[in-house]
Amino acid sequence: MRAVSGKYKSLRVGTSDGSVKFVDGGAEVTESQAEVLRALPEHFEVTIEGALEEPKKLEVDDGGGDGAPEEPKGNAALDEWQAYAVSKGIPAENVADLKREEIKQLLAE
Repeated sequence: MRAVSGKYKSLRVGTSDGSVKFVDGGAEVTESQAEVLRALPEHFEVTIEGALEEPKKLEVDDGGGDGAPEEPKGNAALDEWQAYAVSKGIPAENVADLKREEIKQLLAE
């Protein structure tokens, strides 16, 4: 299946299946990655299109080979930190109104 962002041409979202990299506003995703993307705040404008007839090789960065989502760099954009927090199990509505430093503090707890 394919994830599409109407707002971001380039986006990276961490999931338990690895980081999903959007290129030209889209990325091929697994069902578990799609679940994380569906939970993103609405301002990401991410939608999931139907299942693929034949699976294609996913454009996934496995975060170093251990399957864990890759933590964004300290100065990464707010939307990357929001997506990372969601991938770590924090509900999207809990991070939607937080600043980057507040999200980092929440993750450190």
